[in-house]
Amino acid sequence: ANVTSLWAGVTSRAYEVTVTNEEALVTAVQLSFVGFVGTTFYGPAGTTTIARVRVEFSDTTVFTNLLTRAPWIDPAKFMVFGSDVPAAVSIAESGTMTLTDNHHAAITINVTSVCDAADTSASVILANLEAADGDVDLGSIFGLQFD
Repeated sequence: ANVTSLWAGVTSRAYEVTVTNEEALVTAVQLSFVGFVGTTFYGPAGTTTIARVRVEFSDTTVFTNLLTRAPWIDPAKFMVFGSDVPAAVSIAESGTMTLTDNHHAAITINVTSVCDAADTSASVILANLEAADGDVDLGSIFGLQFD
């Protein structure tokens, strides 16, 4: 197929576009986070952040961050997110993480392709709530509280 565009009365030259009906499978995923100090998710209860998920497909397509670079794609159709301590840090189908409580040990956050469970990525984070006004926090602000 040839594609042209019209803008301000000017037509572009034609560009050839090939569309195939081939299935592209997820071949690799990589989970990462922004806004953390080291691996610490720090803030008041209810603080949220969005994970970053790099996804590579069998047809060489790469989304550097499926959650923000491809807003027309529902992440839940490709990925399953999980937390091994959801009472402290939960992660929704959208990739939004919520800090709800401190935790005494590292927490594993993972993302797995729905196409192939072998395509998974996991990262370890530390949950540390900011002390509320009037509270005394005897632990560390970043890292494990009592390391």
